[in-house]
Amino acid sequence: MTTISKNDFGTDYIELWQALAKESDVVLPRRQSLTMNHVPDYLSAMVIQEFTGDQLRVKLTGTLIDDFYRMNIGETDFLNFYSGDTKQYFIELLKMMATEPYGVFVEREYTYGFGKTINSYALSLPFADRHGNFRYLISVTNGNEFMSKIDVRLDDSAGQIGVLKDMKLIDLGFGTPSEEKMKSLLENVIVENLHKL
Repeated sequence: MTTISKNDFGTDYIELWQALAKESDVVLPRRQSLTMNHVPDYLSAMVIQEFTGDQLRVKLTGTLIDDFYRMNIGETDFLNFYSGDTKQYFIELLKMMATEPYGVFVEREYTYGFGKTINSYALSLPFADRHGNFRYLISVTNGNEFMSKIDVRLDDSAGQIGVLKDMKLIDLGFGTPSEEKMKSLLENVIVENLHKL
């Protein structure tokens, strides 16, 4: 059984995904093929989200994620953190995962009211439902690392400001949407939303 280690954030998770995909009878690994035994070091800092076509619902979070947000974010539509063109852009990017499976690496920098800064990394990979269709985004994060820098009793999340520092599409062996395709997608989303006004 392949497991992932905190020593090499992200790379081993991609290798694990590829191994599970190879064993799958469909293009994507099925969600149930990823077990707790595969990811013991990341359980407390994982997020499982369900994509329904226009929502990305948080289905399960590790305890460190709840501590970070200072609440249980289960059933939250993660896409509600965005609005307008940006939200639609992410919806369309997620829809592409069904035919062109790829991963997403995101780095965010959070600054607390009194100046403490932490960097959060998340690597999200697509998984299929029991029917073999893309439905789940399962993310591993460096929550074990960044939560060790926060005193959940003292650090005020109300003063927290998050900034997206980096976002990369990860080739899982099927390629990634081209820059031209992504630019065209963004332009189409903006035009469609302008027509709705």
